[in-house]
Amino acid sequence: MKKFHLTLTLTLLFSLMVITGCGGDKAPTAGSGGDANLLAMIPIDASGVFVLNVKEFSKLEIFNKMIEDFKKKEANPDDKAFKDYQDFVNMTGIDPAKDIHGMAFGIFGDINPAGAEPDFAAVLNISYDKDKILGLIKSKFQEKNKELKEEDYQGSTLFMTKDDKGKDVAFSFMSDKLIGIGKPAALKKIIDVSKGTVKSILDNEKVKPYLKEVAGKMSCFFFDFPEMAKKVHDTGMFKADLSKAELMFGFVEYKGSAWNGLMQIVSQNQEGNEQLVTTLNGLKGMANMAGPEYGELVNNINLSSTADAIKLSFTFSEELIQKIQKKVEEQQKGMMTPSSTDGN
Repeated sequence: MKKFHLTLTLTLLFSLMVITGCGGDKAPTAGSGGDANLLAMIPIDASGVFVLNVKEFSKLEIFNKMIEDFKKKEANPDDKAFKDYQDFVNMTGIDPAKDIHGMAFGIFGDINPAGAEPDFAAVLNISYDKDKILGLIKSKFQEKNKELKEEDYQGSTLFMTKDDKGKDVAFSFMSDKLIGIGKPAALKKIIDVSKGTVKSILDNEKVKPYLKEVAGKMSCFFFDFPEMAKKVHDTGMFKADLSKAELMFGFVEYKGSAWNGLMQIVSQNQEGNEQLVTTLNGLKGMANMAGPEYGELVNNINLSSTADAIKLSFTFSEELIQKIQKKVEEQQKGMMTPSSTDGN
């Protein structure tokens, strides 16, 4: 019988990482555990943040489907960690379907796809038995002769090891409800916030004006605009002046049988913003060439500009999403050709 791959388990855990809120008028107390707003535990200098509200996400059919599909997974037979989903639950004491209550994920450093990998760390609100989890981890490390170092940092223990690529990673049981995981330097910053020695992203002057716009949404994000992208992009047929772009933020939520969302680029550049939106609105008409379904899709995307921002909002009904999925499947089948049986 094939064994349950640990990577699949971790994928599900991080897919279900959630947060109980995306901001508000007043910053909650960082590190209070339970229903604390975990966004308040991401350091002020984070260049990127992503959060997901489990209270809304868990109501969706997609959530239940993820869990059911995951229970059926069988993977790498060389991975002896867990036989299946239930074996994972039995050994760890964690049921991903109900025990992961919240998560906030932070990225640190310049967000540059072509550059070095930035630091990252996440903090999870999760029901767990520390002794059981730590005992399991240590036993698995002993079996594989892997080293697990311990370091005291501000009264919290950091457990440090190497990932599959030989890079340092760490985790810490920060309280009876909170676990931090990520690169050591980034994780230490989260611990600093939990101890009150460093301010959180909620105190970031660039982010603060937009917290109300994403408060209470199912998921939200904030990202510094990449330095490498702050320029005038001109291909001859397409021109976009993003030289003054500062921040990207937005949200996605599910209401009334439809997905709704917003992405906004903060840019103090009225002329450039208007020009880009005009160009993009002109390109929307080309979608009809790919089929009426795609035309309907782009017609549900609204682009607008102000003196300080470019805004993209959308509403996609379940019916429209199913149409697009069906169209994509038909196109994929049309692209497939039978293998030649003639030999030459």
